[in-house]
Formats: sequence, C-alpha cells, structure tokens
Amino acid sequence: MKVLIVGGTGFVGHHVVNKLVALGHEVSVLARSRADSLSPAATVHIGDIQKISDRELADLVADRDGIVYGAAAAVYSPLKADTSACYRAANIEPVVRLLTAGRNAVCDRAVLLGSYYATLSRLHPELHLLEGSPYIQSRVDQSRQAHQAAGDAMSLTVLELPYVLGATPGRPSSLDPFVQRMLEGKDPLVYPGGTAVAAVSEVADAAVAALEKRVDGDYPIATANLTWADLLRRLAAAAGCSPERVWRLSAAEVSVLFHLRAVQRRRQGVRPGFHTAKISRLHAAEAYVDLDVAGAALGITHADVDQAIRDTALANLG
Repeated sequence: MKVLIVGGTGFVGHHVVNKLVALGHEVSVLARSRADSLSPAATVHIGDIQKISDRELADLVADRDGIVYGAAAAVYSPLKADTSACYRAANIEPVVRLLTAGRNAVCDRAVLLGSYYATLSRLHPELHLLEGSPYIQSRVDQSRQAHQAAGDAMSLTVLELPYVLGATPGRPSSLDPFVQRMLEGKDPLVYPGGTAVAAVSEVADAAVAALEKRVDGDYPIATANLTWADLLRRLAAAAGCSPERVWRLSAAEVSVLFHLRAVQRRRQGVRPGFHTAKISRLHAAEAYVDLDVAGAALGITHADVDQAIRDTALANLG
C-alpha cells in the first residue's frame, strides 16, 4: 500500500509509520516538524493540515491507497475564542478536508485516531458527557462527519484511544506527568476508580490491520482495564521510585482537584473542553471498555501491558 499519515511524527503516529515501513508499505508523512527517529524510508512533508491549501492536500493524497489521521486534537480553547468554532476548526474540519480529498482521489481506506471519551459517552448515556464538554462533542462529531466525508467507497476505521502507554523519542506520553511527580519524590494522587489503557504498539497494530483489511466502524482500543492505584503503583515500581504512600482521593476531592486545574488553565488564558463536574465523576468511576471488540474486528492480539508500563516509566529516566 501507499499510505499518507497526517501527524506521523507524533506519539502514536511515529509507531504507525515505522510499522507500515517494516511491513514493506510506502509511507509519506505530513507533519509540522521532522523527527530524527522516524524511519528514513518514510517521505516527510513539512506542513500544517489546518493551513495547507486544497491543491497541496490533493497532491499529497493523489496516489495514496490509504490515509491515517493521527494529528493531535485540541483539548483547550482560548478564553476569548468562540469555543465551538475553535474545536470545529481544530478537530473536525481538517479531517473532513483530508478524507474528502482522499475520496476524490479514489483512496479506498482510512484510519482516524479518535478518543475513548467518545466510547464512554456512547456506553454511558446516563452521564450526559456531551453536555457542557465541547471537546467530547467535537470528537463525536469528528467521527460522524468523517464517515460522511469518506462515503461508501472508502472504508473508515475510527480507533478510540484511552491513555496510551509506551515510549516515542521526543514525544511525551499523556501519563508522563504522573511519572514525573513520583520521580520528584511526590507521592501520587490516586483517583478512586480506574481507566482503560492501550500500549502504543497495539494501537499501531490496530491501525495497520484496519488499513490492510479495510475495516469499517468505530472501535475502542484497550490493552487493559486498570484501577488508577494499580496503574500508578506499577509505573512507580518500573521507574524505581515506589512511593511510601499513595494518596487516595475521594470523589469529592477529585471534583475539587479538577476544579482547581480548570481555574489554573483559565489563568493561563485557555479553558478546558470538559464539564468539570462530569469529567471528575468519570475519573472517580471505573471508566473501563470492552477489551475484545477491536481484536475480534481487526484480528489483532493484545500487547504486553507490563512492557508498555516499563517503557513509559523508563522514557522518563532517559
């Protein structure tokens, strides 16, 4: 296959690029910066998907069989900006433009790296996660409009990603702040509930399988469901800084913590794309997903979660 990857130098995209190259596929990348660790067999085009012209986009997809969209999504919006417009411009419009260009170029398969907040909003309608959370709404709309842009002739697999474990040179994991806190000798603050996690190698396996098999649909990708206490203890042990104490927060304390973080962000000139009370309740709950649905659809097996935890921890020691 000939594949274009938008965001191919990012934390996850890097692994998708290298796996495709290792399997003998021809890969081109659109990214805002180069990465020395990326396979030299990949052709890198420097540019911003939000800023390049329609003609430039058409040229990039002209001879491609497949497309992967893995550019980072906006989680915050400027305080003075139109919030809905901000998330639409950052998270939805680039995907629609790309897939429309790909469809017009007769590209017949695509993968979108989405969010497991979309999974959770689908699994738990009683939580009303979309209300007051423009980020989650944008991710749901991103998937819906992406399927519309892809049309019937193009397969589109949306991989809904939770916290991703692993290591990518020069790119931090979303769990790095927890590890850094422990490395600084600060005991971890543990949410009462749990979360799904995915090894970055498993995400790459899923993306490649989705392209090769032309799978259509939205699938949560998760290597394991872990309590926050178990996850942070294992990260600490892997980093060699097992804490003497683990501070277990109550649901009420989680709510206060998220409120204080939102206030801090506002002082920095941005607003989080989440309803503070709802996102705090979600982190205090067991936010787990089905571990088998993606494997059944894509024909992949789970990665070694212990190795992924070690890779995450060791990346912070380098």
